[in-house]
Amino acid sequence: MAYLELHGIRKRFRAQVALAELSLAVEEGEMLCLLGPSGCGKTTTLRIIAGFEQPDAGAVRLAGADITRVAPQRRGIGVVFQSYALFPHLTVDQNVGFGLAMRGTPRGEAERAVREALRVVRLEGVGERLPRQLSGGQQQRVALARAIAIRPRLLLLDEPLSNLDAKLREEMREEIRRIQREVGITAVFVTHDQLEALALADRLAVMDHGRLVQVDAPVAVYERPGHPFVAAFFGQANLLRGTVTATSGETVELRTGSGLAVVGRAAGGVPDGAVVGVVKHERVGLGRARPLATPNAFPARVETRTYLGAVIQYTCVAGAERIRAAVANAPGAATFAPGDQVFLSWPPEDCLVLADRP
Repeated sequence: MAYLELHGIRKRFRAQVALAELSLAVEEGEMLCLLGPSGCGKTTTLRIIAGFEQPDAGAVRLAGADITRVAPQRRGIGVVFQSYALFPHLTVDQNVGFGLAMRGTPRGEAERAVREALRVVRLEGVGERLPRQLSGGQQQRVALARAIAIRPRLLLLDEPLSNLDAKLREEMREEIRRIQREVGITAVFVTHDQLEALALADRLAVMDHGRLVQVDAPVAVYERPGHPFVAAFFGQANLLRGTVTATSGETVELRTGSGLAVVGRAAGGVPDGAVVGVVKHERVGLGRARPLATPNAFPARVETRTYLGAVIQYTCVAGAERIRAAVANAPGAATFAPGDQVFLSWPPEDCLVLADRP
C-alpha cells in the first residue's frame, strides 16, 4: 500500500471537467512532481489532497486512512503556497509558529520547533524580522519553515518558486530538495516548469486536461515519452507525423505527409495506424555534407538561427517539415546562417515512434 493514494478522483466546476477518474499513488519519503500546462488540473489535485476542495467522486487515503472528508486542519498536511501567504504584521518567529499555536502546542515545545524549522531552512537569526524586511528567497524559506514546523505527515508545494528570479529559483530548487531529504518527508510538488520537475522529482506525473498521461522516473519521461503530448510538452522535441511503411523488430520506417522516410524505434511494439516520430532537438545533427552512417539524413534549408548561449537553435525546412536542431555552442564548431543549405541527421535509436493519439 502506498503512503498517499488517490482513487478515481472526479471533479467538475460547473460544465468544466477539472479531474477525470484520476488515480495516483505516492510512496513514503518520495518527492512526486505534478507537471503540466496551466489548466490541466494539477493545482485542483493538490487542493483536493489538502482538503481545500472536495472531490465529486473518489477517495484520498493517507498512511492507510481515508481522509477524503477530513477537515484540512485535521489532516496533518503542510502546504507551501505560490504567494507564500505570510502574515505581514507577524514576525518570522510568529509566522513559523502560527500552525503550532493553532494546534495548542505548549509554548516551550513550539519555540523549539520554530528554532529547528528555521535551522533547517538556514534562517537562524531573523526571527524578529517582519516579512517585508526579507528578500523573496528568504520569504519562501519562511513559508517552508512554517510548513515543516508542524511536523506534517505530507508536504504539498504549489508552484512555490514561480515568483522568484531565475538564479534564485535554481538556488531554492536545491534547497527544497535538501530540506525534503533532510526531514525525510513525503512531498507533492506542483509545477509547469520542466527543468524544475527534472531537478526535484523522484517521479513525475504528467497531466493534461484532468488526466494523468504518464507517471514515471524523470529520465524515463524525458527519454521515453509514452504519449505525443508528453513528447511535445516535456523537453524540446520534433514531432514527425506519418504512417508505418516497413518494420523489422523494433525498427520502424515511417513516411511523413511531406514524403520524408524516417527510421526509428518502437519500444513495446509497433503501433497501428497513424504514428509520430519523436526526435529531441539536441539529437539532431547539422552539417554541410551528407552523413553516411545513418539512414536519417535529409537535405534542408536553414530558416532561422537563435543564439541561446550554451546552444544555438536552428529551425530548418526539410521538404515541408520544419525541424529544429539545438547545437552546442562549442569553440570552433561550425555555424550556419539563414538560407544555408545543410543536412539534418539523427540515428534511428534517437527517433522514438509512438501511436499518434489525442
